[in-house]
Amino acid sequence: ALLRALRAIDDATVVVTVVGDAQVVEEMRWPEVDEDSSQEDPSHTGSCEWLPAHVIVTPTRTIHPMPRTRGAMAPCGNAALSLQSTDDLLAWWRAKSDSKAFVDAERRGRLEVKAAVQAMVAKRSKSQNIAGQMGAATKRFVLSPVVWSSQCVSMSASPSVHHEYMRRAVLTGGHTIVVAPPGLPAIFVIDPARVPKSIAEVATLEGIETWGERLDMRSPPQIGLVVLDSIAVDPDSGMRVGPFSGEEELVYSILRHIGAVDDRTTVLTLVSEPQVISGLPIDNRLCHDVPVDIILTKKRERRVQPMPRKPLGVYWHRVAAEDLERLPLLRAFRAVLEADLGLELPIEPALTTKQELISGGVL
Repeated sequence: ALLRALRAIDDATVVVTVVGDAQVVEEMRWPEVDEDSSQEDPSHTGSCEWLPAHVIVTPTRTIHPMPRTRGAMAPCGNAALSLQSTDDLLAWWRAKSDSKAFVDAERRGRLEVKAAVQAMVAKRSKSQNIAGQMGAATKRFVLSPVVWSSQCVSMSASPSVHHEYMRRAVLTGGHTIVVAPPGLPAIFVIDPARVPKSIAEVATLEGIETWGERLDMRSPPQIGLVVLDSIAVDPDSGMRVGPFSGEEELVYSILRHIGAVDDRTTVLTLVSEPQVISGLPIDNRLCHDVPVDIILTKKRERRVQPMPRKPLGVYWHRVAAEDLERLPLLRAFRAVLEADLGLELPIEPALTTKQELISGGVL
């Protein structure tokens, strides 16, 4: 679609596909043409977002579909052909695919999945000593080589006893931590060599905001390990269901954008055994979701292979306006980028509010 909009390809461009013999289905039934597609070409019987092939190559034959199908067409026919630039194309595509109705439906589905997973974890946790399991997992974390091989660790700002203990242990070992408190006022860096107070005091949530230094986004430290919270995690795919706020995912995306984390950075989560659930719905994953490489529990350390792909930065067209309004860090980072780029970044369409979801029975 982008090449067509830029006139790099046209109706004379040949589209070829190479498939196995079994993939050639003679009586394929296509969806009806939607209202946006061109009706001028009677051979165009597919949806406006299909890209038909002119030549089909298999191990045993070469097929030239007749009549010649319309290939190399930008999605939605005439609407896309009238675009004159990449900016026009992007604006048109967002208006079509990121409508409020689409986003609302997607958000409702994801919240329903999270609620179902939480209920499943609660049921599996009955009659189990979850606090004891988390305590044991915390001790395993403190002894893990992956922690001590990382000079800088991004950690959760959770006020829980377990998270505070982990922050204190990493700082006591002489390693720097990076923490973003709830509500994302900023990202703070704590170097134990530069802290005037005791480690125990600095490791608290209040100490982080009082004694931590704000992260310099133009010269960030290189983070070797990222520790994330999880409601549940899949041991096979590394897919995790995170807290409802999604703040940890946004922090990871910002750190990735500024180069503080990269493909070599390990992502780890600590959970109890009931929170390890195989078969979490991977198809519900969004671009900002961060899977994990290592799962620590009381019993063992699981490594996900191969390492799952993670966000490459902040995908602004999927950032909710309500998140931009309530998270100072996100607003500040966006302002820096817009000033550097000299343009206004996109934003996700207005979402149904949490209160509306509650009244509608979703939450």
